[in-house]
Amino acid sequence: DNNAEEASYYRLKQIDLGNENIFNYSPIIFIKGDKDNDLSIYPNPAQSMISFERSGIWRKSTNINLSLTNTLGDIIFQTNGNFSKVEEDINKYLSQLSAGMFLVKVIDGTHIKTLKLIKQ
Repeated sequence: DNNAEEASYYRLKQIDLGNENIFNYSPIIFIKGDKDNDLSIYPNPAQSMISFERSGIWRKSTNINLSLTNTLGDIIFQTNGNFSKVEEDINKYLSQLSAGMFLVKVIDGTHIKTLKLIKQ
């Protein structure tokens, strides 16, 4: 669902193992999304510089840990500090990085966000 960040509705269908014709549905549950608490990278794809766009909880974050992982799962870069320092650090490294796809993991102590980054 493309709008899952805004809101989603869920229900479960429970099927009797002995008789597949017997089943029950759970009540429908509404789940409010986390669109107001988002973190994104732009531009993406990037060439030599990125910036973070933050809202909600991420705007309040004062100290974060960032790790950059390649497609093999190897951590190739790590830094920490406020968002300005982290952006500065990763942009120094990004200019030396060859083209490819990477995962950027950001942790602020209680929240974790993993973002895909395409380097051109």
